Amino acid sequence: MSTKKREIYNCRGKSIATGEWMYGNVFFIGTKAFILSPPNNKRATTVLDRLGEYAAEIDPKTIGRYIGESGTDGNSIYEGDIILEEIGYGRELEPGDAAECYYLIKWVDKYNSFLPVPFENGKLYKDLHLHLETMKAIRYVPHYVVGNVFDNSLEEFESKYVE
Repeated sequence: MSTKKREIYNCRGKSIATGEWMYGNVFFIGTKAFILSPPNNKRATTVLDRLGEYAAEIDPKTIGRYIGESGTDGNSIYEGDIILEEIGYGRELEPGDAAECYYLIKWVDKYNSFLPVPFENGKLYKDLHLHLETMKAIRYVPHYVVGNVFDNSLEEFESKYVE
């Protein structure tokens, strides 16, 4: 049995030059597609020396995946974003109803999906199954990206209720 660690990449594609399968991250320049593969040890030094010309190093803790949705204002929504949802849009609210709610966009393994997880007083709600439909709902209710968990604290955001 092999003890070699199995490597998983985002994408694969066949090399035009060699016909070999290449694994890594896909990027496009114009209509041409390329795979950025991690270099082997022999090429690593050369690649890393030149990498600064083409790429910026980032803090891996701040990586957020695009979730395939945009806010009402057209801004893309990423994992770790905090969104504001205007609940009262297009309907009457009763006293005590939430008029504005905040959600943290988070990947939830249990549901194999990104979910907007509601929070209040800086704490995420634990009962997520009640909010599974929220991702569909944000397509129909005005919502805006107002921050993210890397630049903001959840305590900065407070939902508003109708009095």
